[in-house]
Amino acid sequence: MSTDLSPDTRRKSAFRILVALNAATLLAWIGFLVIGLGAWLQNVVTVVWLFLFG
Repeated sequence: MSTDLSPDTRRKSAFRILVALNAATLLAWIGFLVIGLGAWLQNVVTVVWLFLFG
């Protein structure tokens, strides 16, 4: 019984680790996208501001 149960719990823990890694990777990509979009928007606003008021 214990031999049947341990691979199942190992599979579940490995699956949880993979889900956690995927979630962390997704959050990191979202963070990079937000930072990149923020920098791009700042550049656009700066160019427009300099064009209009510079």
